[in-house]
Amino acid sequence: ALEALCRRVRRRLRVQRALAALFRWGAAGLGVCALAILVHRLRWVDIGSEAWWLGGTLTLMVVQMVATLARPVSLLEAAQRLDQAGQLFDRLGSALAFSRLDYRSALQRAAIEDAGRFLDRVSPEDAAPYEAPPGLRSSLVALAALLLALVVNVPAPSMTGHGLVPL
Repeated sequence: ALEALCRRVRRRLRVQRALAALFRWGAAGLGVCALAILVHRLRWVDIGSEAWWLGGTLTLMVVQMVATLARPVSLLEAAQRLDQAGQLFDRLGSALAFSRLDYRSALQRAAIEDAGRFLDRVSPEDAAPYEAPPGLRSSLVALAALLLALVVNVPAPSMTGHGLVPL
């Protein structure tokens, strides 16, 4: 039961870290992409296809999120999070560590049994609550900048020599 509870906390922690990486890299990637598209639209620099920049930015974000999601989180770290949430003073972490030993002393067996009494007092939601990821606001600002850059349209001189095309 303790290990299953720790697995749920571990899963929540991995998802939270992956979302944080997504938004952290998203803010940087979308900001750079917005700047590149804006200077391209203002005809200061030729960056080639804007679709490649957008695709590269989204690919970077997804790859970083998947890489962070693949990083392991130990069950012991999850048990420590449960201990902190329930103010159990390392009962669950110790019980988890003791349960993995081949030979357990009487004191270790008693610690495992004692920890079992407190499993109903803690929940994965308390140990690893879902919160807004740290880079969410900056990602939204960068996304807004990208959308603004995509709307910019500077008229080009006419190729027939008649002047600028009217807005």
